[in-house]
Amino acid sequence: MNQAEKVQAIGRLADKINRAKVAVLINFQGLNVEKVNMLRRELKKVSSELVVTKNTLLERASRGTNFELLISYLHGPTGVTFGYLDVVTPVKVLAKFQKDSAGLGIKAAILGTKVLSPAELKDLSNLPSREVLLRNLLALFKTTQLSLVNVLMATPRGLAAVLEGLRKKKETSSQA
Repeated sequence: MNQAEKVQAIGRLADKINRAKVAVLINFQGLNVEKVNMLRRELKKVSSELVVTKNTLLERASRGTNFELLISYLHGPTGVTFGYLDVVTPVKVLAKFQKDSAGLGIKAAILGTKVLSPAELKDLSNLPSREVLLRNLLALFKTTQLSLVNVLMATPRGLAAVLEGLRKKKETSSQA
């Protein structure tokens, strides 16, 4: 790789680092090409990607970003999974793939300014997806509004019931 190609590769990596909401460093040494490609396809389905590059290029691309916190993990064969839209879904894909396929190791991840250990990533993978969380939040808002309407309507309903009772009582007393 000549100098111009290195500069282009560093620029592409820096762009990916800046766009990613989460980046996970993995060790893929025990995976064959077929499994790596399968992992890439699964990640692509969730708007994520797996990039395999030289550690030195990744280190240079990360300068001046939060990704710099992961430089100490850049040793040996390293792949980076970039999650662009969602934080949880790519981590779920990696956790499922790790469970199903021996040979994938998770080194660390960066989420904002926090470095996450493999154990913290496992906890993150157990969270519901963004869509499920949004659906639950919407349902909570809807039930809260309905409850509020019911509470606010209880007093007028009670008053109406009392007035109706008085009306019936007056009717029965005037008939007698």
